[in-house]
Amino acid sequence: MDIEKYIVDLGDISDLGQLKSYFIDQLPLFGASYASGYPLHFGDEAEPWSPYVSNFSSEIRKLYELRGSRHSPFMEATFVKGGPVQYSQVRDRLHWDEQQANFISNLSECNVNDAVGSPVSPKPGVLVFFVMMFPDVRPAMSWSELRRIHVFFSEFFVRYWELTRQFRPQISSRERQILMGIMRGKSKTEISEQLGLSVHTVDTYTRRCFEKLEARNKTEAAIKAFGLGLAYVDSAINDLM
Repeated sequence: MDIEKYIVDLGDISDLGQLKSYFIDQLPLFGASYASGYPLHFGDEAEPWSPYVSNFSSEIRKLYELRGSRHSPFMEATFVKGGPVQYSQVRDRLHWDEQQANFISNLSECNVNDAVGSPVSPKPGVLVFFVMMFPDVRPAMSWSELRRIHVFFSEFFVRYWELTRQFRPQISSRERQILMGIMRGKSKTEISEQLGLSVHTVDTYTRRCFEKLEARNKTEAAIKAFGLGLAYVDSAINDLM
């Protein structure tokens, strides 16, 4: 694959559907059958699996919805390494519980016998996991081959991030103040005292922020707010710093 041409082509695409199709269309150049990129969720609550891009078959999608996108040793291995990992090269060195072993066995039944996974972070506070799947076990990939796949993932998502910017939540000035308090680890009582609001009002604004950010807890709200650049706000909330 010509990575330079790929990056130029991505920049020429302004339609989200076309961008996803272009990404999927490049997979045969790597000898891959499937690929997907999905958000990482924070906290322990269950969350429906909703990829940014995917051509997984219905069988593979069902596997990921059940257990593939959470608590994966492969995913953990990529974070430990800080970059792409070829599954066949680490599979025998990882610890598997029964559920995870069944997941790998089920993937093999779906004609998936090797893969490359990699974390992608277009900016602080935003972390995505991508995986490319192959029908056969591949020879050990070189560092440059793995990095090429990582660039393939990351450049797609950077463009995806740019094209979806207009769909990001509109946060009011007051909501930003509340978010800044949350990001600074302050309690609702502390935020209410510093902003001159009732705890009930702070609680209402907090719920609104959670809804707009699609966050389930303070940790996820803080991370998403940071990734959206909401940590950089005007001087009106400097007293919360």
